[in-house]
Amino acid sequence: MIGVTNDRVHPIDEIMNRWWDGMIPGLCYGIWLFFALDPVELTVFGLNVYALRDIILMMDFVRHTHLKLSYGRHVGAVLLSPHYHQLHHSTAEKHWDKNFGLALSVWDRLFGTLVVPEPGEDFVFGLPANEHDQYQSLYKLHVVPLRKIALRLGLIRPEREPGRSEHHAGEAV
Repeated sequence: MIGVTNDRVHPIDEIMNRWWDGMIPGLCYGIWLFFALDPVELTVFGLNVYALRDIILMMDFVRHTHLKLSYGRHVGAVLLSPHYHQLHHSTAEKHWDKNFGLALSVWDRLFGTLVVPEPGEDFVFGLPANEHDQYQSLYKLHVVPLRKIALRLGLIRPEREPGRSEHHAGEAV
C-alpha cells in the first residue's frame, strides 16, 4: 500500500466519489445562495471551508502510506488519522470491516466500527486468506465487488465452496 495506489478503485466508487465531490458541495452552495442571496465565502478560523475540506481530504494520500501518523486522542475523536485508517487495510481478522472513514472518525464511532490502534502498531496490509485469487482478471475485478455487495444485502444466496472459510464463503464469482 503506497500513496499512489490510492485512486486504484472500482468504477462505481469513482462515480460515487465524483457525485459526492460535486453534488453535495453544489447543493450546499445552492441552498446557501437561495437563503442568503449573497455568495459570501464561508470561513472557519480564517480558512475557506472548501480549502479546509481539501486540506483534510489531502490526508487521503498520507492515509495510504506506511506512515504511522496519529492526531492524538482529542483530535482523533473527530478526525480519522492516517494510522487509524491504515488499520482498515490490515489482514488481521480483528481489523476486518473496521475504520471505514476517510476524514471523520465520528461515523465509525456511531456505527461501532472504530478500532483505535495501539501507538506505533504495525499492520500487515493486503487481502486475507488468498482472497486475491478471486480478482485475477479485469472482469472479476469489476464483478466480484458487486457480487459481494449483493450477498451482503441478501439479494443473492451464497454458494458454499469446499475449502473456503466462513468469513469468505460464497463470495467467489
